[in-house]
Amino acid sequence: NLFSSGHAPEAYLMDMNGEVVHTWRADITDIWPGRTDNPVNPYDDYWGRVRLMPNGDLIALFEKIGIFRIDKDSKVVWANDITAHHDFDILPDGRIYVLTKNARVIERVDPQGYTHEEFVAILSPEGKLIEEISILEMIENSPYSPSIYFHDNGDIFHTNTLDIIPKGVLLCLRNMDMIGIADLEARTFTWTLSNMWRRPHQPYLLESGNMLIYDNRGVAGQSRVIEFDPMTQAIHWSYGEEPDEALFSWTHGAATRLPNGNTLITESDNGRVVEVTQDKTVVWEFISPHRGGDNNELIATIPEMTRLPFSVWE
Repeated sequence: NLFSSGHAPEAYLMDMNGEVVHTWRADITDIWPGRTDNPVNPYDDYWGRVRLMPNGDLIALFEKIGIFRIDKDSKVVWANDITAHHDFDILPDGRIYVLTKNARVIERVDPQGYTHEEFVAILSPEGKLIEEISILEMIENSPYSPSIYFHDNGDIFHTNTLDIIPKGVLLCLRNMDMIGIADLEARTFTWTLSNMWRRPHQPYLLESGNMLIYDNRGVAGQSRVIEFDPMTQAIHWSYGEEPDEALFSWTHGAATRLPNGNTLITESDNGRVVEVTQDKTVVWEFISPHRGGDNNELIATIPEMTRLPFSVWE
């Protein structure tokens, strides 16, 4: 089980019994010498998404600061301060697709204030920027442009998920309650879907053609995970809607389908991860031991836990 934690700039590889078998750690100053803090939010001094490479290297995000690669001994391989945020994916050839953003005045959106323009950035395997493609321009250049609505705070999309799939890049535009597939070559969106969830995270394409999604606020008072048909919108499976299935995460949240057919759910803000069967039986649970606050009432967030084959660390 690979995950990062909100209490420190670290990531862990943990066995099924909760024993940590390896730790990576690097502060901002280890990665970018001379930089002392996060200029956007000093409370985000931890890693977001992390991905393990075959040789034991780790690629990770410092939210809105950059993306970097360290080796198994936590030595920096490369770093790019491209204001990366939320999520990234890696192609078999080593190229990295990552979400980035830039706050600027865009006259057609808001001539008075700053707009957070977001991009899909493509990096070389060495972390060098190849190109950035505007998500705003792709929406505007699509049949779905009427769906755009602007926010007073300039955060139009708040894109939180990027997943490379056969027909393009699957994105989750949280502030529009929308998911969509972008064709990066054509610079357009080819498909979108909304109104089935509220403030969602991590749409995930299954081999069946169905999708999983973490619906953060779609059920009164709690979150849920649903499996649905993206063409008909029929819901085939859900977890979190019954009292004994309680989930809630105001931010973050993730769900993936495991090879055994079970679903691994990261309840991020509560620092909790559960594995549930198709009949909704909890067969494994992890609650972060990292606490804070005067009475240990605060628990460290877990952006996402991923389950890996044991062979990755043999």
